[in-house]
Amino acid sequence: MLSQLVGLFGLLGYLGATVGLLSAGEPSRRQRWLLLGLAAAGGHLFVLWDALVVPEGIAFGVLHAASALAFSLALLTLAGGFRAPLDNLLIVLLPLAALLLALTAWLPDHLHPIQRFDAGLGVHILGSLLAHSLFTLAAIEAVWLLIAERRLRSRRPGWVLAFLPPLAYMEQLLFRLLAAGFLLLTVSLTAGMLYVEDFYAQHLVHKAVLASAAWVLFGILVIGRVLAGWRGRTAIRLTLSGFVLLALAYFGTRVVLEFILGRV
Repeated sequence: MLSQLVGLFGLLGYLGATVGLLSAGEPSRRQRWLLLGLAAAGGHLFVLWDALVVPEGIAFGVLHAASALAFSLALLTLAGGFRAPLDNLLIVLLPLAALLLALTAWLPDHLHPIQRFDAGLGVHILGSLLAHSLFTLAAIEAVWLLIAERRLRSRRPGWVLAFLPPLAYMEQLLFRLLAAGFLLLTVSLTAGMLYVEDFYAQHLVHKAVLASAAWVLFGILVIGRVLAGWRGRTAIRLTLSGFVLLALAYFGTRVVLEFILGRV
């Protein structure tokens, strides 16, 4: 009951912060909404922890994984919002975090308790979560860049360009996210190869293949940016392609295993 009450507070906090950021003008007002969003993220963490820790171990099914990803996305972006204009990311992420918080609070997901949880597996899971978070932010930023570019080409800027930060800043942020995400994904994949046991028995081959393909694609993009100055539509397409591969690597395969094949 307590978890659901805290979840309700977090849900309303996320949604209130979203509405506030859409209408905030002065920096002082904006900071109040960011603080509300951080308070909501605190509630999200409470609910998530209560749902994850079960007597059998750590319950980390697809719903909890998605909720943990949404929490980390919200926390990273809200914290960064005090130093940089990230409202275009927050208005997408906070409603998503609110939805997944509600599902976590009211739809328990105890399909996959992890009984053995050592340091190596922890590095793999944490690295994967943070890498997914950064690449999700990069994908959202790429979509905004694509929308802004099309608006400029059509000579109809409208509210979109008025709301977005300068395009040069957005592109710079995109590649910072990609570089950091690539580093964390490298750490996660390395830890997975070294510490994950029973690779074939756990049905992880397809996941590893897709994640490795995403790693290669992101690596090419980062190197292309450094050596050839890649930008614009090339960067956007490769970013979104890599994100789709990475999303399929975990969520696609996990949905098939848990909900279609019934393997827990």
